[in-house]
Amino acid sequence: MAEAQQRIFSTEIVWDNGESGTAVTEAGASLTVGPGSEWAAEHLLTLAAATCLMTTFLHLAAEEGLQVLGYVSSGRLEVPPDPEEVPRVVLAPCIVIARNDDTHAARRLCHQGRRQSPVCRTLGRRLHLAPTFTVISSEADEAH
Repeated sequence: MAEAQQRIFSTEIVWDNGESGTAVTEAGASLTVGPGSEWAAEHLLTLAAATCLMTTFLHLAAEEGLQVLGYVSSGRLEVPPDPEEVPRVVLAPCIVIARNDDTHAARRLCHQGRRQSPVCRTLGRRLHLAPTFTVISSEADEAH
């Protein structure tokens, strides 16, 4: 078995004007960021956690053969007014699965995804997960 290698994700940011800048990834994708743009750092942090959880969960589900019919997630960064208090990220994914019997596996994989996602691991106890699961099946499917 091949040894896992460290993965590195890099970005660069160049100040544009005011408090905004252009962020660029190693692949060349760019995004205007900062308080004067549509994407503040707080949005990006929340989005990074939600995206990393989703992709890790979907990877784990595919490996296990869990049929995922849909995935939507809301996220928010809660920043207390007291700078001594620690902010937290709350993610609330709604995962649509085919069978009621898959609910336990989906819940387990969601929490496993949290433990394996690099961004979620970085946030540690600052990340709060509140998943919900919706089952879409027909009575004929349940009879089999």
